[in-house]
Amino acid sequence: MHIVNGEKIKPRPSDGLRSRGDVLNVYWYLRKNWYQGHYYGLVWLIGCNTGLRVSDVLNLRIRDVKGHEHMRVVESKTGKERVIRINDMCQLALSPVKPFWRIQEDDGYLTASAKTYERFCKKTMHKVLRHAMRNMGYQGNYGTHTMRKTFAYHAYEITGCDETVQQLLNHADRHTTRVYLPNYGSVRKRPVRMSDDEVYLALALRYQGGKVSRGVIDFREDMNE
Repeated sequence: MHIVNGEKIKPRPSDGLRSRGDVLNVYWYLRKNWYQGHYYGLVWLIGCNTGLRVSDVLNLRIRDVKGHEHMRVVESKTGKERVIRINDMCQLALSPVKPFWRIQEDDGYLTASAKTYERFCKKTMHKVLRHAMRNMGYQGNYGTHTMRKTFAYHAYEITGCDETVQQLLNHADRHTTRVYLPNYGSVRKRPVRMSDDEVYLALALRYQGGKVSRGVIDFREDMNE
């Protein structure tokens, strides 16, 4: 809440990115235009591909992803555990920081600088994303929650199933999930039940411009093309 003239004002909700190519565009912009931008890009891609809250992304340790196909995350807000596939987009984000793992402890934070061993905070990430979006010409309200909103939008585009998105976001009720879905009801296809792994893999394809549609059967065919 913001305090304005003694009154509590609820801040405007963050927007998500709806164009599939925008996720990578923002990643490369962060990489090229910010000091240690590979760390900001790492948080951005992991957030957009996992739906984790930024606080949970910043809490990830090297041991959580090193040598694994999945990461296990206990959400700080809900206390619930999520098992998340480390898809190709997450691997892309990890690639520039992997060389530093040789001189860092496995217990170190994933986003901690190899020089200072310090990680940046949620507030810094929020400011970086707001400036990046503004400089790139995006119109809207963007910040750290944009990553979670973007994940929800594209997961729903893939599955057409708000129940699946609710499960992935660990929301207690469907109404909360639908607040994240400006496209709710506009996806003109039968809702498709997909495993969590299939959704995470499909998101990576979608963000790269790959063809992901019509559910599990065609999704698997696309993966083998």
